[in-house]
Amino acid sequence: MGRRNSCYCTWHLSNMYICLTSNANEDIYPENTRTNFTNRLPSSWTSKDGKPFYLTLKTIFISTADLAFQDISQVNYLKVHVFELEPQRFDQKFNHCAGGFQYPPKQELVANYCCYNFLHPTKLPLRYQHLDKLHIRITNNEDEDIEIKLGMQTILWIELTTEMTQQDQFTICCSSFHPNLFPGNTLNNFSSPLPTELYLPAYEVAMLNFIHPPFMKEKDRIIWVSINGRKIEWNLNKMRNTAHMLAEIKNDIESHGTVINRLKFSTNDGQVYIERISHPKVPTKRPMRIEISPDFSKAMGQTLKGQGVIILMPGERITFEGQPDVYLSLPYPVTFLHSSAIATNVCNGQYGNLLECIPLKLDMEPNIPTFTTFYEPQSLTFHPVANRPISSINFDFKNPDGSSRNFTSSNPADSIIINLLFRRKQ
Repeated sequence: MGRRNSCYCTWHLSNMYICLTSNANEDIYPENTRTNFTNRLPSSWTSKDGKPFYLTLKTIFISTADLAFQDISQVNYLKVHVFELEPQRFDQKFNHCAGGFQYPPKQELVANYCCYNFLHPTKLPLRYQHLDKLHIRITNNEDEDIEIKLGMQTILWIELTTEMTQQDQFTICCSSFHPNLFPGNTLNNFSSPLPTELYLPAYEVAMLNFIHPPFMKEKDRIIWVSINGRKIEWNLNKMRNTAHMLAEIKNDIESHGTVINRLKFSTNDGQVYIERISHPKVPTKRPMRIEISPDFSKAMGQTLKGQGVIILMPGERITFEGQPDVYLSLPYPVTFLHSSAIATNVCNGQYGNLLECIPLKLDMEPNIPTFTTFYEPQSLTFHPVANRPISSINFDFKNPDGSSRNFTSSNPADSIIINLLFRRKQ
């Protein structure tokens, strides 16, 4: 290929597409790998009239052959760093990240490579007006180096231009895992620090993409009944409907002996009953003290006042009214993401800060491994940025009815990643 040129040619083009490969220029850069490589340009360019170069990610092809020999639970979100970029406001630090992608989309494992098209690429300024090479580094979400030893070489398509046709814009990567700065963060409500305080009244913001951990699921909703001091628990997330729940309760109560199984749970015409049955051979007039958890009474169709304590005499029956199947239904397939980064809007007839509606594919079976879920909206919804200084951004996941979403994961270090795009108002 020859050695790099020592003179610079003035850039006269409005834009150019460049294909970078991890095995190019091996005579100059013999240490290139699939995740850390440099490509020499055919000539050395200098920008016209002192204008900066802008770089945009287009498409990446990257091998997935190593996954057959790796723990798939560790597969996550990868970042593409370009050394020549001006440092970007990613997470609580500045770095040279140009964008990221899920590695890999589950359906593309058979081909042993991942092809990802960046749907909403941003034009990012380079820090040099003279350019003769581009250095690419691919890392995990924690900016740690990764190794891919097998399969095809990495191919990265980019666009280079000196014409900033879009408004001023930048991206910020937010994460839920900040144990030192925000030890109270959870997967469903967390704050992410910024590298510097921002005041952007002339900007608007949209969610670029959302990534959640591979084993994230809904937190268990435990209901319980205490019968004469003996407590029995059930997990509502495993109940398909009221009939299923009543069958589970009946089986468990019957397994606790003759005293407790004198209590009968039944349903008829949409109503649920708790009935104390008199034993035909051992009649008694002693009351039975039943304490019910608040979620249990909600599942039955009615919230009991006080401590949820029922005193039943033999032959007495309590009727719950309502629609218990509504409460027992599986978690909402979408979640509302609220964020402190945006100005006030309206949601569910109330003022709020709804950023995006996100479809979810949660792992409801904790023993079945799945890949990290990656969601990227087909079109971006921009909101005015909050009119105040911002040093950190809070995110809160809620159900469409306004109740809190409760996520959990098998790994305490798992995090949710949210990438935001800020741009000057158009």
